Amino acid sequence: MKNLIFLTLFLPASVFGATTYEILKTPASPQISALGGAFYSYRGNINSVFTNPAGLGTLEKMTFSASYSNEVLDFTSGSFAFAKPSDFGVYGFSVRFKDFGEFDYKDNNGILTGGKFNAYDYVFGGTLAQKLGENYTYGVNLKLLYSKIENAKSSAFAVDLGGTYFYEPLQIAVGGGLFELGKQINAYVKTKENLPTNAQIELGKSLEHLPLTLTFNNRYYFYDKDYEFSVGLQFDIKKSFDLRFSYDSVGTDRDLGFGSSKFSGISFGFGIHKSGFTFDYSGSSWGEVGFQNRFGISKTF
Repeated sequence: MKNLIFLTLFLPASVFGATTYEILKTPASPQISALGGAFYSYRGNINSVFTNPAGLGTLEKMTFSASYSNEVLDFTSGSFAFAKPSDFGVYGFSVRFKDFGEFDYKDNNGILTGGKFNAYDYVFGGTLAQKLGENYTYGVNLKLLYSKIENAKSSAFAVDLGGTYFYEPLQIAVGGGLFELGKQINAYVKTKENLPTNAQIELGKSLEHLPLTLTFNNRYYFYDKDYEFSVGLQFDIKKSFDLRFSYDSVGTDRDLGFGSSKFSGISFGFGIHKSGFTFDYSGSSWGEVGFQNRFGISKTF
């Protein structure tokens, strides 16, 4: 079963006619995951290096973060990020990886032939963001991607172009832009595939009499011709603790036909803040495929 699901979800686009580098569609931190990816209007948070680079423009202190995920099917993933304000804006660096583990060699009849192979993805990124007046920020991500499936290897580059706007009287934030603009440098086999290039627009609203931030994210993938949306809720119960809940419409695609799950697409999590440290956790349902846990820690200096 593991091999079947891997083939369905993660093999190159030339086989199934979809875009490649699915790691680019995977949340890179517990907070992003807990909010269902509805994180493109957030500002002043290091996690913006993985979503909308413009959000990094209001970061006030040097910050480091790391995360780890025990995913479905024994897959693992993680991320590292660093960001620092400077006279030229806020710059950041990031690394993401996804390890699909070991797989057995089999013939066309599913019979073991001996030996094993690995599959993994890496994304290396550099970010620069700046403020434009008091209400606007803009930013860019430059990414280098590397992937390996058995002896097949691929590399690519991508660019994210994002912006944010914050209207303080109504506590409304808008974020969005164009993301994963780029192309493969080397194909897995002969045919070069498209990256999951997409446009996103997100509206965020902090309520006046309730410690709640609501975000509504819309995204459209040009080559896949897919529209997705997600809704995120973050309750800042205290300065040292917050709760997060979300629904992501992509959850309906995680039912592979072996059953159904009414919780597919739902995520939750929390953040604990103490002495400049933040510990984050998120849990996400993948329906019949399984359940995903993410853990992360960050430190401001």
